[in-house]
Amino acid sequence: MILYRAMCKEEFDASTSNTPLSFIPGKKFKWFGTKEFVMSRVQDGTFNNSGLVSGRYDYLIEYEVQDESLEHFSKCGYKEHMLSVKKKPLVIIKILNKYSYGYQNSYTVDSTITQ
Repeated sequence: MILYRAMCKEEFDASTSNTPLSFIPGKKFKWFGTKEFVMSRVQDGTFNNSGLVSGRYDYLIEYEVQDESLEHFSKCGYKEHMLSVKKKPLVIIKILNKYSYGYQNSYTVDSTITQ
């Protein structure tokens, strides 16, 4: 299954092919969703007080999650999936693409990062 996650630059830079899920200290969960949900709702400027923190969701990663790993995600509605840091070792996931939010509100594939 293809899932997307919006994030800050710190998490984006720490996410690599060797560590596709970079948990920032103190954070216990990661939220994923469909591309439509993440781009229209998470990055709308009001989600989770993102309007108060510059750059909170300016980066996007497209992940491929193995079907057998989906059982370790909690499903929240039909567009969101949540992963606990405790279940991270049980999940087979890889980065397909990394996108930087660029000029004129469009995304470009970040080709500077080796996957």
